[in-house]
This record gives sequence, structure tokens and C-alpha cells, in this order.
Amino acid sequence: MSSKASIRTNGEPVTEAYGTTFVLPGTYFLSLSRATNGALETLVERHEFKVNHLYNYEGIDMEFNQSVDALMAVSNQINARYTELKEDLNRLRAGLRNTPGASLEDLNTARSIDIELRELGLLLKGDATRTKREFEAGASLGDVTGLLAWGTFNHRGAPTGSMRAMKEDAEAMIADATAALEKIDEKLDQLEANAREQGVPYWD
Repeated sequence: MSSKASIRTNGEPVTEAYGTTFVLPGTYFLSLSRATNGALETLVERHEFKVNHLYNYEGIDMEFNQSVDALMAVSNQINARYTELKEDLNRLRAGLRNTPGASLEDLNTARSIDIELRELGLLLKGDATRTKREFEAGASLGDVTGLLAWGTFNHRGAPTGSMRAMKEDAEAMIADATAALEKIDEKLDQLEANAREQGVPYWD
């Protein structure tokens, strides 16, 4: 019962099963209102309904599945932060390269941060240059969490030993990735401070 839910920013409801958020079997309540010219009108108030599972769910370890969902959420957050730091670095490097008299030492620091981000990218996303040539490559965080989420989604019993091992691997990768992100973030903060002192206008 693991899923990756999405949110539509235009306010339209999500109706496809693959894009929704799943809930546990049980009793729920629904209220429905309509807004007309700023005025709210209650159409349905606290309607009770039951959600039943289509399959046998009594053997499913809900706590384990929910912990997998939590891992997926953390993994997504890490990937989002990784992308932000890459963009920050790109702006900083462009600013330093195009500012007369900018410190060569800072440019070298930017280069070293870029290498660290590339190494982190291998941990998060894997080595695409090897996989597309059908060379063996180590599993990435995305590989492990993806397989784990898919496995729990389709599994109707207690988690297997392989699932538990993958969860431990994912937790270790997340710890390593978090530590690397914090280290890179600190270096970028210092590099930004140096850039500001040199009049680099990358943040404009």
C-alpha cells in the first residue's frame, strides 16, 4: 500500500488510481461544500463511508510499508535539494567566470564542489554513462527506493528478507547523502560570501 501521490496546482482533483494517495481500510467521513461568489454552501455534512481493501491485507506489515513511504519522501527531498545546490553552483561559477578580477582560488573551489556534486549524483541517480552502454553499475538510492516501493506496493504478506535488506541499504544511502549535502551546502555558503565581497552579481 505504498504510493507516490501527486498534487495538481490548478486545483483539479486527481482521479487516476496511480496518482492518488492510498488510505488504510476503515471508516471515514466526507464533507462537501460549494463556493459561489465567495459564499460557502454545505452540500454534504459528515457523510460516513467505509474503505475496504480489494485483496487480503491482514498479513501486510502496514508499519513497514509506511516506513518505506517515509523513505521515499526523504529521498525525494534529497533529490530536490541536490538539484537546488547544482543550480546555485552553476550561477556562482558563471558569475565568477564573468567578473573581472575574480579569485582563481574561488573558481578552483567551485570546481571541487562540482566534483563532489557529481559523486553525490552517482549515489542518488547512478552512473547513466555505464548503464546506457550495458556495463555493470552500482545500485543508486533511486534504484533501491524504487524497487522497495514497487515491491511493497505489490506484496500482500510480511516483508521479505530482501525487502528489509533494501530498506537498510536505503537508510544508509540517505545518511551518506544527507551528510554530503550538508557539507556541500556549507561550502557553497562560504563561496557565495566570497563572491559577494568580489561584487559577483550572480544572485540578481
